[in-house]
Amino acid sequence: MRKIEVESFDIEHTKTFYSCLYRVLLFPRTFYEFDVNNEMIHYSPYNGKVLPGYMFTDNGFWDTFRAVFPLFLAMIVALLLVTYIPALSLWLPSIFDL
Repeated sequence: MRKIEVESFDIEHTKTFYSCLYRVLLFPRTFYEFDVNNEMIHYSPYNGKVLPGYMFTDNGFWDTFRAVFPLFLAMIVALLLVTYIPALSLWLPSIFDL
């Protein structure tokens, strides 16, 4: 994992970035643990049983709206661009030589 470098001289941009980064890392929370066999388990609040697998909780709606959803959108758009631009350049006319 690479370190994050903020290249803005505007202190307000830097504050906003780190505030959003904090909120992105805050939610959602993991609600599972590993048992003695190193298997992932979680307590289900829906039926009161310990079940296999993972569970996440605490969405934090305001933080999700302000920080997580925009990050996810940027990640999805980047993934789509990397995935489809090479394929589209094969059959779409282009005014640029890519």
